[in-house]
Amino acid sequence: MTAIYVLHALFTAFRTARFDPTAIAEYDQSFQGFFRSFFAALLAAPLYFFVAAGEERVLADAEAASRGGENAGVPAAGLATYSIDAALYAFDWIAFPIAMVGVAKLIGAGPRYVPYIVAYNWGTCIVMLATVPAYIVYLMGFATLTGFIILYYVSMIFVLCYRWRLAHDGLRVPPVTAGGIVALDVLMSAVIVLLAVRLQRLFQ
Repeated sequence: MTAIYVLHALFTAFRTARFDPTAIAEYDQSFQGFFRSFFAALLAAPLYFFVAAGEERVLADAEAASRGGENAGVPAAGLATYSIDAALYAFDWIAFPIAMVGVAKLIGAGPRYVPYIVAYNWGTCIVMLATVPAYIVYLMGFATLTGFIILYYVSMIFVLCYRWRLAHDGLRVPPVTAGGIVALDVLMSAVIVLLAVRLQRLFQ
């Protein structure tokens, strides 16, 4: 896998972010391309850990604001925290594709499974890029908690629309079915986040 290959995949992901219905066909949709698409996990990892650290700061500030007191700061993350985040990040990358094996067969989209997951994986880089700005603005002090929430939800609207378009075009399913797939994705991610919080509390 060359740098040109990766750049082409990322450029195609940007085209899908512009809701170009023809972009998905430009991905490498072979089984080799399927496994190569998981390389996007390495590209998105720095953004993921930045967002995870930002979330800790936002939650700490929100808790302090709710109590009407000053923020005592965010405890330094230890080895256990980083290990849990890394393990759940890897799990998140394989959980949804595995779940979609059965879902794709159930909805009669089995032949479109590989093209969809390839687009979904590379598209995760776009999702992370869309999520990061709200945290950058907040951590640099350019936005209040309210401002952060507004920016965050704006980015989430884009992410949900983007994921919906990938499911609709990638699997070639009706709009309602694509919405159900996005809901499944959100639910699975929420469960993983809750699991991460519980595990981290055990090691604090």
